[in-house]
Amino acid sequence: MAYLSDEELRRQLKSFGFCPGPISDSTRKLYQNKLQKLCSEERSKARSYWTPRAQKQAFNHTEQPYDSLRQVRANSSSPLHRTRSRIRTRTRTRTPSFQGDSDESEEEYEQQSWRYTTNTEPLRRPDWQERCQNAARRNVFLERQLSRCLVACTIGLAVLLVWLVYVKTVGLGQSGDVNKNIQLLAVDCKGKKDSFCAAEENRLQMQLLSKLYNFLAEVAGDLLCGNPSKLKNKCVCLDDIKTYFSVFYPEYLDRMDDSLLTVLQSRKDFGIRLVGEDVNTPVTAVEEIHCLESTHPYMSLWCRLQRAVVIVVSRLFIFMLALLVLWGVLVLLRYRWKKLEEEDQAMYELVRKIIGAVRDHYKDWDQGLEPIPYVPIPHIRDTLIPPQNRRRMRGIWDKAVEFLASNESRIRTETHRIAGEDFLVWRWTQPSEISDSS
Repeated sequence: MAYLSDEELRRQLKSFGFCPGPISDSTRKLYQNKLQKLCSEERSKARSYWTPRAQKQAFNHTEQPYDSLRQVRANSSSPLHRTRSRIRTRTRTRTPSFQGDSDESEEEYEQQSWRYTTNTEPLRRPDWQERCQNAARRNVFLERQLSRCLVACTIGLAVLLVWLVYVKTVGLGQSGDVNKNIQLLAVDCKGKKDSFCAAEENRLQMQLLSKLYNFLAEVAGDLLCGNPSKLKNKCVCLDDIKTYFSVFYPEYLDRMDDSLLTVLQSRKDFGIRLVGEDVNTPVTAVEEIHCLESTHPYMSLWCRLQRAVVIVVSRLFIFMLALLVLWGVLVLLRYRWKKLEEEDQAMYELVRKIIGAVRDHYKDWDQGLEPIPYVPIPHIRDTLIPPQNRRRMRGIWDKAVEFLASNESRIRTETHRIAGEDFLVWRWTQPSEISDSS
């Protein structure tokens, strides 16, 4: 059955009363197995029908005698005769190249013979097509209903999400009429100190402190975010606060002192700082309060981003500046160390030249070429250092003279009068035989 195309495989399955789905590479093997199973079932039914007992039962139900069976078989219009004659003709005209398909031909023959010889008439092709179309319509209807259900669920979840966001941000069940509660409190709880009145008074004080905190936080935030209101200080005077509350919240004005006393006596952080005349002196009474300021300024998101960027950039600049200073100090130290090393090398080179000059002078005196055995120190300096370098190499010369005085035993420093003037001179003290051998 592997040679059948997709359309032929679909046609064969529908002829057996099976309505297949889409045929692809992944489902083709499944439908081929299904077709083979249906063919085997039909072959088994056809064989069981042509047993002698089944033939007797079939002909007992007919009104024609047994002899009429020969006439039916001889009749060329009989379905069985047409089927057998078609199979014989196909067998005669088969070429050798198609002899390998004998199994498929036998299956097709048994399938066709069963169709024509079974006592139950198979369903017609239009009936099966109608059934397949009805099944397709049902599938489309179910898909549409499922899509509608999914859309309805999505809309419901979206509405639920919006409602939850509204509940979290705006809040439900807020106090509706605060003025009415205040009026009832003045009437019902005046002079009373029971638990209900105390709780109601505490609630109103918390509301006043909340509004006071919001006002001070906005003032401090405006001062930090560019100061659009041209404020001089974030500490707001108590008289200005009372004026503000008398205009916008007059119902809270009578409880201002009690609320400030609560802030003063409580250990909780209300975000409000009480400042007196002296900023460094802590406030101990309500009468000492001069101004109020917020410890947690309210700033917009843009202002916070600007301040964060400024702080980060400033700290980064300070860090880079400190890094540059350290790098500069390191470069200067390395330069200084290099200069010291060069000076030491120049000093050692000058010491070597001085030793050579003093020794040569001693050799010349020993040979009678010089009148005196010592040589003046300025004479050696003027001989070894050119005039244009004497100022620059003055420090190196002083180090070389000090080094020879403390570390060279072959040269002795003495004072002699030469031409009526005292000079510091160097004398070579090494014996002549050692000098000659060296």
